[in-house]
Amino acid sequence: MPSSRSASLSILAILVGLMTLPDAGSAQIVLVPANPLTFSDSPALQDVTVSQPDMRPATKSEDIALTLSLFGTLVPTAAGLLVWATRGDQLVREYGANGDLYREYYAAPNPLLPVLLIAGGLLIGPSLGHFYIGELGSLPQRFGIITSTAAIAYRAGKEVGEDDVYAGAFAAVMVGLAGCGLLVIEAIADIGRVPGAVRHYNETVNSSLSITPTYSPGAGVGLRLDVSF
Repeated sequence: MPSSRSASLSILAILVGLMTLPDAGSAQIVLVPANPLTFSDSPALQDVTVSQPDMRPATKSEDIALTLSLFGTLVPTAAGLLVWATRGDQLVREYGANGDLYREYYAAPNPLLPVLLIAGGLLIGPSLGHFYIGELGSLPQRFGIITSTAAIAYRAGKEVGEDDVYAGAFAAVMVGLAGCGLLVIEAIADIGRVPGAVRHYNETVNSSLSITPTYSPGAGVGLRLDVSF
């Protein structure tokens, strides 16, 4: 079938040529066989085009992504700091075996809640904008910072604390503060990378190529090649 082979070779030649185009843009090319098929001039067959739905994912908003990362980081972190700052010492009463009050004293509150809020905000918050486009951002790196800091602080406190308990606690606190500093720096950097990640995502999803069968009474049956890049 010479006409079918000729149309196939024309399509291949155009596809190869499009790969060498220097500038970004879009193109629409209509291919018509050398011996087009003809139909009757019935009104039902005028300008027939078999359309295909656009299957490309929708583009994403840089503003929405950045807002997700900012608020996802600032809100839980601020809440954790507020809880930590406003909770006072707790009165603890201890009773003896006969039910009499043995002693009472004030102890520091349990820091678990504010620590979880702050750690969650700095760990997950910056990546919310990246989640919006199906990526992780630097979440694995921040998780590595937290786990490494916890392990080193425990080891430092244990070894130094063998001779001096207070020195061991001080060493663990210093390691923890250093890890927190690294965590904050990485969180800020990841938030700053959100707009660029969204732009790259949009550029990727906007690149497409589609081939659509067409019919025109004057030219007959052909193919329409739509290219976006």
